[in-house]
Amino acid sequence: MRYSDAGVDISVADDAKQRIRTAAGRTFRRGVLSAIGGFGALFELDRKRWKDPILVASADGNYALTYNDSGIYATIGVSFQTPGGQTVQRPADQYKPFAAINDTANNFVTVADNAAKRRATIKDEIAQTTEQLQNATTDAEVQKLHGVLTSLNGDLASTDDEVNQAASSAMVQDIQNRNDQQKQIQALTEQQNAEFAESVSNYTAKFQLLDAPTTFPTP
Repeated sequence: MRYSDAGVDISVADDAKQRIRTAAGRTFRRGVLSAIGGFGALFELDRKRWKDPILVASADGNYALTYNDSGIYATIGVSFQTPGGQTVQRPADQYKPFAAINDTANNFVTVADNAAKRRATIKDEIAQTTEQLQNATTDAEVQKLHGVLTSLNGDLASTDDEVNQAASSAMVQDIQNRNDQQKQIQALTEQQNAEFAESVSNYTAKFQLLDAPTTFPTP
């Protein structure tokens, strides 16, 4: 039996993961030390402020179990109860991939919001500086304001990449929605399996299964 016999195309899945890796790679900035696929994300802080600093961000499965994005999604919870009252704890480690996608989506949204706010502020400063330049009366003042404008335009250009990268948040949100759907399916499957196992256990406890043919008395 091959995956293709069951209708599963591994090459399509691999291609999708590679495209996600490529898209996410465009968001990397100075300080990022690791690519997608490791146990955690590594980021190097400013060495002028810290001595050999490295941040390690890893996914927490419990975060995925309680994540609802301010009420947008349904929280599946860290445990559930079977009809017979048995409390079953969900294996948090199995939900780490879902938590990683939640974190990635949140990061994209944060970057987009911050970049948009900085661009608005810089544009206001450029407008003010341009007006001051038009009203400048000395060469020294003109030269100084030209320098300020050059710096501001450089700052504005540096945010362009961040805005373009953050535009990928729509794609990430779609990935997150698909991820949440799969998470719900996995959670429901776990619950159904536990309920089925409990039902079988209760049945076998009440009814004795025959392991030999039934014999009847002869007349």
